[in-house]
Amino acid sequence: MKTHLAPFVALLFVTACASTNTTAAAPGAGTHLSAAQQEAAAKAEEREASDHRGRFDPKAVTLKEICTPGGPGQRTGDGLGECWTSRINPTQAQLEEARAHEHAAAEHRAASLALRNAETKACGGLSEHDRDVSPFAHRSDILRVTQVPKGAIVVFRKVPTMTSAGLQKVVDCHLARNDALAHNVPWMLYCPLVPRDVTAKVTDQPDGYSVLIETPDADAAREVKYRVGELITPH
Repeated sequence: MKTHLAPFVALLFVTACASTNTTAAAPGAGTHLSAAQQEAAAKAEEREASDHRGRFDPKAVTLKEICTPGGPGQRTGDGLGECWTSRINPTQAQLEEARAHEHAAAEHRAASLALRNAETKACGGLSEHDRDVSPFAHRSDILRVTQVPKGAIVVFRKVPTMTSAGLQKVVDCHLARNDALAHNVPWMLYCPLVPRDVTAKVTDQPDGYSVLIETPDADAAREVKYRVGELITPH
């Protein structure tokens, strides 16, 4: 779906702001990982699993005496009852470690797949332009910006072929893509859809379409307000 918004305003004119949504690059270093980082974490867990499985020897046997306290066979002065000899595998812990890492790898892959599937569903049917370029890049089509307690309202002018449902589709696509990127999108420092836990609802207005952008996170709300403020700052 081509939205035919006004030509993209060069991002070189947009003042960069520091994002609060940086994500640790190391696998497993934090709960907010991108789809790619989830995949990397899965591979790291699989390497660990393989290493531990390599140390497991199913034929290894150690004899261990296990005594029960008390009982008719109790030894004088040692407080022990019957003592039995058990055969145990001294490398069993390696197998358990391998299984734990394999489970973690599966969870990372499931998380990556969920993020990618959500993006695919949200962006399905959109043009390459609408998937790659945030609607907030079209600053000449923004009529006004209003701050609200948990974020901001941005009103776009009406443009040919665009509907509120169409704009909502584009917005939802970018929200899903930002999730898949762990909200670490340095090439969209102007976009208020990047911060974490953001929701965006498009409604019709007499002179255009309003986008209500809100988040329950106080830091993210401040960043949303900063970014929309940059949209209307002359450069």
